[in-house]
Amino acid sequence: VTGVQTCALPISAGDIWSLVAAAILVLISALLGASETALAHISRRRAEDLVRDNRRGAARLEGVVAEAAGPLNVLLLIRTGSELLATTLVAVTCERRLGHAWEAVLVAAVGMVLIHYVVVGVGARTLGRQHADRVALLSAGWVLWLGRVLGPLTRVLIGIGSALIPGKVARDAGLTSEAELRDLVDL
Repeated sequence: VTGVQTCALPISAGDIWSLVAAAILVLISALLGASETALAHISRRRAEDLVRDNRRGAARLEGVVAEAAGPLNVLLLIRTGSELLATTLVAVTCERRLGHAWEAVLVAAVGMVLIHYVVVGVGARTLGRQHADRVALLSAGWVLWLGRVLGPLTRVLIGIGSALIPGKVARDAGLTSEAELRDLVDL
């Protein structure tokens, strides 16, 4: 009964701002997911071709592709943080509205899993794959900047993760992506 009475209350300004912030964070996650996918599908050879064609942003893209693991790790860290923060905001809002933690967790979890899957997992990644050159060229500049700013943090976190898992860590497998393997086969 308490949960029903809570739902009958008008939605507060705080709840609205939380949901708006969650929506913005989902869009940021989508942008990061599209960029991550596009950059993973651009090979060094393709980046060199774009530089030869004098495409705007190609030199920055070449820099990102040359050290793909670092920038991709930074994008993964920020995307994961955005997704978790968005889900947390929705869960807190649901808890205030529904009044029972288990209902709030269920509604927030199911809702956000579906939203993230459709918007980030399918929509943004499909966009990044279908328009890899354009998305990679547009995102290369800010990805390089984020890599410089947050790269040391991701290296520390990777070091901590590697210390927790026994065995030798593969520093570089030689090929950074499926795109690199395709280029090698083409040659």
